[in-house]
Amino acid sequence: MAEKKNQHYVPKFYLRHFSKSGSCISVYNFKSSKVIAQASIDGQASKKYFYGRDLFLENRLGELEGQVGSIFADILKRRRLPLRTDDKFRTLCLFMMIQDSRTTASVSKLNEMANKLGKEMLRRSIKDPELLAHLPDLQISMSYPFSMLFKQSIGMEPIMRDLKLKIIHNVSSVPFIASDHPVVFQNQFYDNISDNRCRGLASAGLQILLPISPQYMLMFYDDVVYDVGSIATNFVRVPSEEQIEALNGHQWIGAMGNVFFPEGADTDRLLKMAQKYIPLRKQERVDLTITSLNDDESQQKEVIKISSSISHVARLSICRPRIKKTTLSDGYFPLRNDFWVASVRQWERALMTGQISFDEFWLLTTKVPTVKKRPRANFGRNTTLERRGLL
Repeated sequence: MAEKKNQHYVPKFYLRHFSKSGSCISVYNFKSSKVIAQASIDGQASKKYFYGRDLFLENRLGELEGQVGSIFADILKRRRLPLRTDDKFRTLCLFMMIQDSRTTASVSKLNEMANKLGKEMLRRSIKDPELLAHLPDLQISMSYPFSMLFKQSIGMEPIMRDLKLKIIHNVSSVPFIASDHPVVFQNQFYDNISDNRCRGLASAGLQILLPISPQYMLMFYDDVVYDVGSIATNFVRVPSEEQIEALNGHQWIGAMGNVFFPEGADTDRLLKMAQKYIPLRKQERVDLTITSLNDDESQQKEVIKISSSISHVARLSICRPRIKKTTLSDGYFPLRNDFWVASVRQWERALMTGQISFDEFWLLTTKVPTVKKRPRANFGRNTTLERRGLL
């Protein structure tokens, strides 16, 4: 079907929320360092047959986007959020996970990870000096990156459903902006720690952010760690231009190639603010570090750690800590609910190996145990899951 060959990795319905006309949007392109004042939404964040010619993923994504479009309408027009026990909440969580994984930035990151890790393994196994000399020229990538990324998104979605959802209502004169990689993971509770594991999906203190219009942003957060706004409302007003600028900073840093904002926005002002964050962009999105565990050369063991190189944190005054921060032991980070994570990972493996169907997986993960009070002893504890890097 020719009409579906232009496949979007950021949905058109999403970009329309940042458009005044509904058909055009302003774009800052990093490659040209120029602003396109009015660009067609149809041509943004898309590639020809990005998900394949069989249209299977494209059609499934279209169904999900239709459901999420209705949820967004409830939020933006009726100021109504789905309850954590509602199927709409789970649909929104699934959209967040898939949106994070479906972009060119995520594919690039996965391929960079495969390339660096693959070369490191080859470096240890190749003995021929001539072959080793050509290793830097070798490029290793995944054959079907979307298959892995989508499966991970579906399998990991239940882990985020213990997070609470509120809406950041931007009442400043600076609009929220979006990008071609708009979902953001951050951890304000551990804002002095650059280690990527504190922003893992299961980590205590996690915040997941997504701007959905120039005035509104979704914020999923760990409500054991934070109080956010008033208990009386799910819409939390933020008048601070500085904090909106910091939230926009994620889009400037995390974008693969383009940042989006409404036509007619104060471009000079936005670009002036962006100069603080654009220098933080990195060509390489993955850090690979090797740590020796044993000084004995005959029995030397090493740990290879792969992490994201992005560490910007928007410090929001609306997020007030409910617990005291304690010293972390050996750099390990606590999970929000280690029992639930272990259960989900077990069911995920069964799903991926064909032992259970997707419907069975969905039923198994319908109810999420909510931890009302997290023991302080959990903070800094080295659990088995933490040692395995499942944060």
